[in-house]
Amino acid sequence: MGAGGTAKAISFILNENSIKTTILNRSKDRLDFFEKAGFENFSWDNFEIKKFDIIINTTSAGLKDETFPLNEKQLLKLMLKSKYAFDVIYGKSTPFLKLAKKNSLLSKDGSNMLLHQASIAFNLFYQKKHNLDIIENYMKKSFFL
Repeated sequence: MGAGGTAKAISFILNENSIKTTILNRSKDRLDFFEKAGFENFSWDNFEIKKFDIIINTTSAGLKDETFPLNEKQLLKLMLKSKYAFDVIYGKSTPFLKLAKKNSLLSKDGSNMLLHQASIAFNLFYQKKHNLDIIENYMKKSFFL
């Protein structure tokens, strides 16, 4: 869900790994990029609930408020047909994650994504001189205090 930069990055890496990806965005305005790239995409107006392995929220919904990335009733129907929910927002139990947990859907926030990005950035800063596993181990100690 969402059609910004995070959705672009995630959808392309999934696609590169032969994982079929569907993009859902509130409006059609930002879907042209995904359509040209060959992704199945929908706006809220034409989306039909179907089965998905994972739902990924890449929107800012729930970051500073109690909003959902999709109409709550539609989101609940979607979650009931899915296996896993992931929210790129970290450090907060968003309404999206709360709804997933309430309905016994496996879920995770974006903290590990942030940790991996930070580890890679740190290593790039030091000209790839360090082992990523060691960097992540040290970062985990301070990140999850």
